[in-house]
Amino acid sequence: MELPVAYTLIKYETVENIREVAIQHARDGAVEGTLIWALHQTNATGHLGQAWICNDEDLHCTIVLRPEFPSEKHPELLLVSAVSMAHALATHLSAMTALNFVWPNDLAIADHK
Repeated sequence: MELPVAYTLIKYETVENIREVAIQHARDGAVEGTLIWALHQTNATGHLGQAWICNDEDLHCTIVLRPEFPSEKHPELLLVSAVSMAHALATHLSAMTALNFVWPNDLAIADHK
């Protein structure tokens, strides 16, 4: 499968924390649309820095964004991305599959985050 041209994939076998890897790529000048994907994460953290257990079958990825609006509005991207992801996933789920929001930035499919 090929990614749309707007994305550049950087794939890792294992990282400590994919969020920190993405931040470093962004600081090093990664362009918007750089998609960082890891098969395994050994020290995962949430958006507020809290640790969480990360299973190998989970999807571990992040995209570098360079929004053109004030940084105090950046948290709104969490809400927009959650709604956008739910919309994209809904087209691939059977009609009776529960798809719920776990605000501010998570989705649950059939009670699985």
